[in-house]
Amino acid sequence: MAVVLEGFTYSIVGFSTTISITAPPNISNNDLLLAFFMRDPVNDNSEWVLSIDQSGWTEAARVFDVDGDSLTQVYYKVSDGTDSDISATSDSGRDTIAWYLRLSGVDTASPINQIGTPSFNSTPPVTATSVTTTVDGCMAFAFLAFDGGDGDPFTITGSGWSNSFGPNQYLEEENIGTSIGGGWMSKSITSAGPTQDVTFDSQLNDGITGFQIAITADSSSPAGYSDSFLSVSASSVSKVSNVPIASVSKISVA
Repeated sequence: MAVVLEGFTYSIVGFSTTISITAPPNISNNDLLLAFFMRDPVNDNSEWVLSIDQSGWTEAARVFDVDGDSLTQVYYKVSDGTDSDISATSDSGRDTIAWYLRLSGVDTASPINQIGTPSFNSTPPVTATSVTTTVDGCMAFAFLAFDGGDGDPFTITGSGWSNSFGPNQYLEEENIGTSIGGGWMSKSITSAGPTQDVTFDSQLNDGITGFQIAITADSSSPAGYSDSFLSVSASSVSKVSNVPIASVSKISVA
């Protein structure tokens, strides 16, 4: 089974301590929920860090460096089917952009397969370094955070990666001194192995950050599927050939 991105929502807020995000539709039991936050803090002090106000969320990654001068946080939660809108709060206000994703086909016992080593530069480009997945069917996410709401357009290069952000997968919020830009992209990794580097470049010189994570696919058989049929007999089967069966009659379970 492969990880599937079922949908996402997003939110943008100017200088504030709080950001709220509407839930993506049709959240079901055992979906993996992801929340991405990006903002422009002054430093790595805890006052700038966002905490999700609803219970059950775990922070998988928090990425900051003075060269990149932008904070990225990744949270996750395995849904019990009752999850809804969320909000996140910090002690100090900044411009903030956020996304709320719903994924299916995830190994809920160990959803985070890999977290990559982040890269930080005071000027573009930056490379979100490849990670190596350990099971088939994972989904890789590459993140870009930019210290400013004016870095777009970006030139994106990387084997198997898109050369542009999808709709609403790149956002910008620009207030003087607190502006932030950022985005993410994803790709399926059919066979366990490297996700490949992806590089983000801009003609505008400002701090830039890149990194990757990978989500673990559920390797169990789909519900209702069996590798073999036991104690099944056919009293008669007619017109069997190398094309679809024309008729089948009197099949019963012994």
